[in-house]
Amino acid sequence: MDELCLYFSLISGDIYYVEEDEIKNLDKSQIPLTQKPKSNCKKCHGRFHMGFERIKKYYIPCPKCKNTCVDWDNFNEQDVVIESPKTTSEIADHDFIKSAEQSGIEGE
Repeated sequence: MDELCLYFSLISGDIYYVEEDEIKNLDKSQIPLTQKPKSNCKKCHGRFHMGFERIKKYYIPCPKCKNTCVDWDNFNEQDVVIESPKTTSEIADHDFIKSAEQSGIEGE
């Protein structure tokens, strides 16, 4: 059985375990942790995030816990990429524009 590694998702705000051989499949919005945050943290209360950034759409990691919990050996800040999820109307607008461009309606 593979060893389980602890991760935090900036998109969902969840702390979860991943098998070691599945780490290569994770996207770049996952932060490796060495341990779970303490439940008596005054800032995050053990959740590892302080809240949700509404504009950029990601969870803000706790500055106090990230010093002790983040696995800095396996974490590279330049590799972290946060992509904002698209809303249904943005997807519909994109599909409509794309189909209009393909049919040649836009220039007429």
